[in-house]
Amino acid sequence: WERAGLPEHIRAHQEAVAALAGKWAAELKERGWQLDPELAFEAGLVHDIARLEPEHPKAGAKLLRREGYP
Repeated sequence: WERAGLPEHIRAHQEAVAALAGKWAAELKERGWQLDPELAFEAGLVHDIARLEPEHPKAGAKLLRREGYP
């Protein structure tokens, strides 16, 4: 988050999304879905990592690849 220069309100949003994504994935996993709640949580933490950039989904993917994530 620091390297991306994200303000606190976007960080708080990402944390809230991560908590929900992890919770929902865990609930669906209990019902037989093949989901990884930890991965869903982690995806929530980075889903808006480049929110301040134009075309932020593409910019976020590029940033994450640069950081070593596939």
